[in-house]
This record gives sequence, C-alpha cells and structure tokens, in this order.
Amino acid sequence: MGESVIGGRAAAWPDSVAWPDMGRCARIWLTVYVAVAVVDLIAETAHLFWVALAALILALPALSAVLVTSRPRDRLRHWVLAALFFGWLGDWLGDLLVPHIAWKIGFFLLGHLCFLVAFWPYRSRSVLDRPGLLACYALGITALLAWVVPAAGWLYGSALVAYGLTLGFMAVLATGLGATATVGGIVFIISDMSIAITSFVYPGRLEHAELLIMSTYLVAQLLLVLGVIDASDPPAGRKPTPVPASRPHATSHHEKD
Repeated sequence: MGESVIGGRAAAWPDSVAWPDMGRCARIWLTVYVAVAVVDLIAETAHLFWVALAALILALPALSAVLVTSRPRDRLRHWVLAALFFGWLGDWLGDLLVPHIAWKIGFFLLGHLCFLVAFWPYRSRSVLDRPGLLACYALGITALLAWVVPAAGWLYGSALVAYGLTLGFMAVLATGLGATATVGGIVFIISDMSIAITSFVYPGRLEHAELLIMSTYLVAQLLLVLGVIDASDPPAGRKPTPVPASRPHATSHHEKD
C-alpha cells in the first residue's frame, strides 16, 4: 500500500491487485464458483436459458461461502453478504419476474446500497480524498447516464439516474479497500452500464451482449469479494480534541471581603 498525505490525513492507495490468503475450504468454494461461472457463460453463448439460470442460482451462494470461510464475522462481512443476497435475487428472480429490467434494477440497487454501507467506514482511504480521480469517476458516470437516459424514457430514465449514482458511489468507496476491490467496482460499472446500453440504446442489436454482461458481472462480484477478504480493519475514527481545562479564576481580596 502506498500512502500520501492529503488535507492533513494519511490516505492509503493500493499499489497492485493482491490475491488474499485463503484456507482449503475457501479455495474449494472458489473453485465451485469459477466452475459454475464457466458453465453459465457457456450456456449464455449457447442460448441455454435454463442451464444459465441454474448456474446463476448456484453462483453467488458459492461466492458467499468463499467470503464466510475466509473472513471473520464482522460488520464488513455482514453487509457484503447482504449485498450478495440481493444480487442473487436479481440474478434469477429478476429473469423470471416481468418486467425483467425493472426487477433487476430494484434488486441490484438494494445490493449496491448494502455495499455502500459496508464500504463507508473505509471512505478516508478512498478516492474521495483525491479530487482528480474522483472527477474521473463522476465524469464517467455522468457521460454514461447522458447517453443512456434519453433513450430510456422518463420512468426508466429516473430509475437509471438513481441507480447509476448509487453504482458510481459504490465504486468510489470500494477504492478504500484496495486495488482488487477498486478494479471490481470499475468492472461492475462496465457490466451494469452494458445492461442499460443493450436494453435501451441498442436493444437486441449487439451480438453476444449477454456474454459481455455476465462475464464482467461475475468477475466484478469475485473481485469485490476478494477485496473484502483482503481488506484490513477500517481506519479508526478521529478522537475529539480534548478541551483544555480552564484555569481557576483568581479571587481578589475585595471579593474575599
């Protein structure tokens, strides 16, 4: 981890993506996740809907097991598991309920809100303290929304604005956990915005769109979980500056009298 002092505070910034230490059980669950992800991508390519759906039903539970067997029970793990749960609902229930895109936006919005709560204690290590990098995130999300929202109409456009801002803020806070989570947040933006583009801007016109969306999505979830496993404890909050005790008021001879 590299450190720079910004605004009187030490802000950590990751040097490279690191592979966290995991036990045997976690590595087994990771292998299951990768295998299920590969099956899903093959099924997406072959247009085998029910095979892809079955793989997605298994994917995030396997990834949750990786997290549970790799990180002690704490606040971060609790909220990331909640985020994975809502993502899991969006994966399969969002494909069964109509309209699909509305249900998916709802479930994944709840998931990203859980990620926000999970990552919030790490905000002092994130790009919130780096105006130049923060501006890159803001410009990227703004440009994508400006492209997609007009084609989505008023109702879906409003939902996409709320979703896009939440997604962007999640990716910003993920930078506080390290390089792995940082890349995961960026890949999540690519994946989710690919859904919006293929649903509203170029509906049904991009070949292998599902393969692009699902491959980036599965990689993003994996990178976020690996970043969480490798994350240290959040920075301790600032202790309030003690107020110096006031000196006792000297009593004059006149007051004594």
